[in-house]
Amino acid sequence: MDPRRDHSLRIPRPDLSVALGTPNACNHCHRDKDAQWASDKSLQWYGSLAGKGFQHYAKALREGRRDGPGAPRLLNNLARDESQPPITRATAVSLLPRYLGQETFPTLQASLTSSEVLIRLAAAGGLERLPNQLKAVLGASLLTDPQLAVRIEAARVLADVPGNLVSRELLGSALKEYRASQMLNADRPEAWVNLANLARRQGDPETAEHDLKEAITIDPTFAPAYVNLADL
Repeated sequence: MDPRRDHSLRIPRPDLSVALGTPNACNHCHRDKDAQWASDKSLQWYGSLAGKGFQHYAKALREGRRDGPGAPRLLNNLARDESQPPITRATAVSLLPRYLGQETFPTLQASLTSSEVLIRLAAAGGLERLPNQLKAVLGASLLTDPQLAVRIEAARVLADVPGNLVSRELLGSALKEYRASQMLNADRPEAWVNLANLARRQGDPETAEHDLKEAITIDPTFAPAYVNLADL
């Protein structure tokens, strides 16, 4: 469903090409035909079987990414649909913070305790838009999550929460893991930009400046480091 190769072998969806403009395998070969032709052929050949085994989440994610009509309802339903792959539901959860309300907020909250790591990870990132007090109440338990990825994402999100709202010990431990994970990729400028953003959130502009300049030293062509330095 995306021009980026993801090593999957999926049923061609020319019907989605007609509706959403996504690519499909049929027209990658039949370049002299359009998507409508491929969609009509699929329906002609397979009839009622044409829709069997299809993923039905493309519209929800598209509308969620473009603030389209019905986006909150579509994303909310997708995030709660346990018949869908965890990565799909996690993607929906990651988009929910744009549309928080009476229906979507409980879904984000429930996702924090999901048995699926990807969903908890997406929900942790979704807390970033919330007020500090609410963010701390909902995200504190993630600082001791069994999965490292969830712990360090929670640490990043809670890094600027006042000390009276979250355990300094738990946050400090998770932040230590976050910094270690970035230093694992310290030969990349992205890691230093991430560390700089963390320092900035914690009110330490000197360290943030140092880290951004380190990113530029590693890769003088890495534009995000210059942009962040200018903002700082």
